[in-house]
Amino acid sequence: MDMQVMICFAITILLMVLFIWNPYKSIATTTVLGILLYFVTGCVDEEAIIQSFGNTTGLLTCTMFVVSAGFNKTQFVRRIAELVHRVSNGSLAKVMLGYGAIGVILDMFIPSALAVFCILSPMLAATVEDMGYSPSKVMFPFAVLTIANMASLPIGGCATMYAQYNAQLEALGAAPTAEIFDPMIGRLPVLIVSFIYCCFIATKFTPDRPVVSIVGIDDMEGGGSERAKKALEKAPLSSFHETAALVIFFGVTIGLLVINVFELPFVLENWNITLAGALLMIFTGVLKPKEASKAIPLWVWLMFVGGLVMASALAKTGAGDMIGNAVASVVNNFPITPLYYLMLSVGPYICTNFLNNRTTNFIFYPIAIQICMSLGADPVGSLICVQASTQIAFIMPTATASVAYCMGAGGYDLKTMFKMGWFPTILFILVLVVWLSILYPIF
Repeated sequence: MDMQVMICFAITILLMVLFIWNPYKSIATTTVLGILLYFVTGCVDEEAIIQSFGNTTGLLTCTMFVVSAGFNKTQFVRRIAELVHRVSNGSLAKVMLGYGAIGVILDMFIPSALAVFCILSPMLAATVEDMGYSPSKVMFPFAVLTIANMASLPIGGCATMYAQYNAQLEALGAAPTAEIFDPMIGRLPVLIVSFIYCCFIATKFTPDRPVVSIVGIDDMEGGGSERAKKALEKAPLSSFHETAALVIFFGVTIGLLVINVFELPFVLENWNITLAGALLMIFTGVLKPKEASKAIPLWVWLMFVGGLVMASALAKTGAGDMIGNAVASVVNNFPITPLYYLMLSVGPYICTNFLNNRTTNFIFYPIAIQICMSLGADPVGSLICVQASTQIAFIMPTATASVAYCMGAGGYDLKTMFKMGWFPTILFILVLVVWLSILYPIF
């Protein structure tokens, strides 16, 4: 094995260990360390790093965070929640449908399932308690909906997901083939099945009463509870600012859809629209400049850049080809498309229980692309499989902080979480595998 390949493998394995161990309590620090190690060992050159930091998809994502922050200052979500309360007429299924829809839509605006859960779960708890139910009946299925369907629709920041796929493909020298609706189409059956299960079936298997003491959002420690309290207690905007925030946000979303679906007579890039939207949020007074700066999560941008650098290192050293060829040779012994997607979904699912889902994505994206390049297959389905598999981990509290908050808000112990979660986990993975096998056959 070539020395450069061995060094690339060693750095990649080291980064995985550090991501799990997290000794610096900072994903961003580990990511920057990885970029530096790849560079000083010659796995990537200066040009690759500069291109990764200057990638327009990173600008697209960051500016969309600002646009979403302006939307989050509106009373839109609270008003919709109040409407659900009024029209439910005592039906638990209608309540779950209403709050589930709000949660999934809010997932497109806020890049954190934890924040969505913390914002809506107090409202949901109050609604079901007024109906005579315990929050233990609904918190788990609601958490499943917000976790499993994160970034599943091309709305808001999630309209940029296909661009992240293409950035990874380009970093590995593959043609950018993902379209704006591909992530939604690839995950649509899971979205539909999850709503059917969580709204009409899951509540039959959740406990009528808490297994352990319910912990309110106000009693929980960490940034999530603070975010929830701020969201619930935020002062309403003026009518002008409320209208401006909604017009800008939905205008940006529609603009992203239009330029990716229709051929315009002039050149306009995705990031042009999101950057204009971010500036308008500031110029109209919806956001103050400091609020706009705080809305950009530095660690998410650095994870994106780190993922591109890792992909470049795997491509330049040949380590990616070696991984792809090795896995492809194994897969070729069993040339069955559903078996391939099943194997591809298990790795990210397991890793998400120990790593952040974004970290898992950027580790497995290059591997999935290299496998498909070795097999001569379209890698888009594999990228969707990796991303969706990281969103199906909703049993262990180590998978995502949303699970821990769900356990507190619903009064569940780990045994109860497993009893409620094993079936939907298997169901969602099987639905994903079958659908992607039809949509993106490998063999």
